[in-house]
Amino acid sequence: MGRGCGPNCSVRRCGGRSSAALVADGWDVWLLNWRASIDLDPVPWTLDDAAAYDHPAAVRYILAETGASTMRAVVHCRAPRRSA
Repeated sequence: MGRGCGPNCSVRRCGGRSSAALVADGWDVWLLNWRASIDLDPVPWTLDDAAAYDHPAAVRYILAETGASTMRAVVHCRAPRRSA
C-alpha cells in the first residue's frame, strides 16, 4: 500500500509558478491525480499497476480530450513513504 501526493501538492509548494510558466509559454497543462494521491482513499497497488494502467489511461484521456496525436510529460518523481 502506498500513499503519495495529489497534484495540488506541487502547485501549492511552487506557488503555481511552474504551471503558470508552462501555460504562459503556450503549453496545455494537465495534472494527474492518480491512485497514490493523498486526496483519495487508500487502495492496494504497486508502481507496476500505475505504470501499466494509470499513466497510459491518463495519456489516452488527454489525447482524446485535446485531439492531439502526441504529448510531452513533465513527471515528478514518486518517493516512497514508509510508516513504522
